[in-house]
Amino acid sequence: MAPRREVVQRKLSLDIGLQLLRADGYGLASSYREVFAALRLRLNLPDELAERLMDACAMRNVLTHLYDTIDLDRVVEAVDPAVDIYHQYEEWVGAMLDAHFRQADD
Repeated sequence: MAPRREVVQRKLSLDIGLQLLRADGYGLASSYREVFAALRLRLNLPDELAERLMDACAMRNVLTHLYDTIDLDRVVEAVDPAVDIYHQYEEWVGAMLDAHFRQADD
């Protein structure tokens, strides 16, 4: 069940990131990785969080496109840290939205 949860979290995080970038005037990102790189450059997503999110995208690519032999132990070990990463991202997005709406109210 956890891998499915990670897939949903990743997809939602990308959709949210694309919407934040769009609101900032950024065009469509060409890759999952680019979404988080652009969020780091344009909207100050913390470097470490951006890197960890981009790493999660790399794992997704390996699993989705079967680029390499899949090490199931490595996949299982990646799930809990990925869930933590997406919780951190959720907190960052919440803070971004709070700041945006506070600014809109001023």
